[in-house]
Amino acid sequence: MLESTNRRCRVRLLIVLLMFAVPTMASGEEHSLEWSIGLSLLNFGYEEFDTDGRSLNREDGWLPGISASIIERDGAWFGEARASLYGGSVDYDGETQSGAPFTTETKTWLFDSNYRLGHWFGDAPRIAPYIGVGYHRWDRDIQGKGAVVGLSELYQWGYGGGGGW
Repeated sequence: MLESTNRRCRVRLLIVLLMFAVPTMASGEEHSLEWSIGLSLLNFGYEEFDTDGRSLNREDGWLPGISASIIERDGAWFGEARASLYGGSVDYDGETQSGAPFTTETKTWLFDSNYRLGHWFGDAPRIAPYIGVGYHRWDRDIQGKGAVVGLSELYQWGYGGGGGW
């Protein structure tokens, strides 16, 4: 199941990149389109606790990834699209449901995409309020070992917000 999920994440990233990579046909000297693609490493750390604050499990490790962004400006208006995809295996140190210590690895995929739209106001100082929306997805596949069965989970959510520069 995780393999087909990973392909869907890669396809979504490609769709996001293609969707924003097509330049618009706006006119005027103040129109620009900038893009960037980069490779990076994410220092991933996640820990779960019981209701008394005792650690139940911890996942740690480095995840390689790719990120891309596109910024379009047309006069005082700007739009910015970003996407990132990280994946690999991290160390899992926790316990079974019965409380026995358990160590293994977790195959992890993290996908995030977001879009912001804003407008610059003023000359000096300039301010730029913006609004944005996004989507985040985490595929978590804790590997089984010995008599202990693995566990696959999917966390996903949309988000929105605003701010300014």
